[in-house]
Amino acid sequence: MNAQAELDFDMDVTNGPIGGYADVTYTITNISPNDTYSNVTINHPDALIPNIVLNPSTIGPGIQVTATGQIPLSGDSYSVGLLITQATATGIMNGSMITELSDGIDSMGNRIDDGQSVYFRHESSSYGVIYLDTNGNSIYDDGIDTTIPGAVINLYDDQGNTDSLVTNETGWWYFDNSFINTTLPDYYAAIIDVNSFPSPANSYHLVDGPASPFTPNGWLASNIRMSHGYVDDNFGTIEASSFLDTNGNGSRDNGEVIYLTQVLNLLKIMIRRLARSFLTVLAIR
Repeated sequence: MNAQAELDFDMDVTNGPIGGYADVTYTITNISPNDTYSNVTINHPDALIPNIVLNPSTIGPGIQVTATGQIPLSGDSYSVGLLITQATATGIMNGSMITELSDGIDSMGNRIDDGQSVYFRHESSSYGVIYLDTNGNSIYDDGIDTTIPGAVINLYDDQGNTDSLVTNETGWWYFDNSFINTTLPDYYAAIIDVNSFPSPANSYHLVDGPASPFTPNGWLASNIRMSHGYVDDNFGTIEASSFLDTNGNGSRDNGEVIYLTQVLNLLKIMIRRLARSFLTVLAIR
């Protein structure tokens, strides 16, 4: 059932930085003179919390309830311009489920009934992504590599001041110069804390981006987009075996004997060949 004449659902979305959040305000008003709605829930797929049960979740005639949320912003598929989003509100009236689309605000600031909300994600002085290089090409690939939410970047300057940045739920972070605008240090830098990564016991190696400590931004530079890609040493193990293929079918069958000695000798030969190749390359250079 459509509740257009019964519920008024306004949604306002602020602009936000890549690596940060757009703030959302939901306002639901029961404009029916007689009906009461129960179990009123906001459904917003783009939001950090996609399903919000209102408190109170029962809205009587003339009652207005407000809730807030956030949309995490990434730099994936980024192009300068406006973004759109929309939510729905559901509830129960007289035993029937009702649904109401949010009324958004367009790019000119006008309220649009059952319309999408327009907002803008902007660039900070510098921003970036921290990721695991899934395909091993040392370049961040949107939709392929795995970003790291909650990664900590520690900041410090030559005056002893410290602060930190944290990647949001999309794995992106931003630096807005607030750390350096107050004290105006001669030197400041950032260090990525790999212990904040999902598996801190692993040994992570940087394959893309500047090594720590690095400078997230300079006063004379603006809108710097950075990326830090990592691989970890926890690749697993490789198993191999050598056997006498008595029936010549190219695979090991029951009864065909594995020769461990041959495996060890083969590995020794491979290691020697790799070492010779490496020394040859060095000699050529």
